[in-house]
Amino acid sequence: MRLPDRILYKRDGNGWRLVRLYP
Repeated sequence: MRLPDRILYKRDGNGWRLVRLYP
């Protein structure tokens, strides 16, 4: 299992959403 190169937490509505960013 590999982890994404970049992990970003973006504020979505009333909580936080995990967003994976790939180059």
